[in-house]
Amino acid sequence: MADSIKIDDLAAEINRLVEDYGKQCAETTKECVNNVAKKTVSKLKQTSPVNTGKYKKGWKKTVVKENSTSLVIAIHDTKYSLVHLLEKGHQKRGGGRVAAIKHVEPAEQAAIAELEREITSRL
Repeated sequence: MADSIKIDDLAAEINRLVEDYGKQCAETTKECVNNVAKKTVSKLKQTSPVNTGKYKKGWKKTVVKENSTSLVIAIHDTKYSLVHLLEKGHQKRGGGRVAAIKHVEPAEQAAIAELEREITSRL
């Protein structure tokens, strides 16, 4: 009987440790996501095309969903209608096309790579 109590205690301790580790991993991952999102917003503010400067200053991050195990952040510009036109290019009124100014896609790819590196190094 005493052996089964020790085994039960050991199993409970292992379960507690695994649960604690899972919580730490989730918190660390959420911190990484938040840090990379901040850096990406900063990068977009630096690399966005400038006409009046309003578009460049409009980049923000918004928490879309957060719970104990995940964090989803959207990065967007307050001048959202311009993002697609600038990133993809568009038709001119009199014909022809305005060339695309790629600034979102490179920032996105850099953010993905940085998030991978940061999570890997911290976990």
